[in-house]
Amino acid sequence: MRNLNQVLDAIVNQIPQDVEYRENIIKEFDSVRESISYTAPEALHLRWYQCADILFDYIPEPTLDWQKTITRIFSAEVDYKEYL
Repeated sequence: MRNLNQVLDAIVNQIPQDVEYRENIIKEFDSVRESISYTAPEALHLRWYQCADILFDYIPEPTLDWQKTITRIFSAEVDYKEYL
């Protein structure tokens, strides 16, 4: 099973420093991270859905290379460990 915290780290590593919503997306991911430890294992999929919603809010249609990379990381097309 993929580690959601590490996947989020890999995603954040791909967001350029000058992106205006970078801090907002990090705050939203941090909120998800805080709730992971209180989430029952059988309900962890809800946290993944929450992260998908966050990504869709900020990157509805990935057009830039870094956005496409984030999509590939989240969807497991690539190994997230390569981006940590």
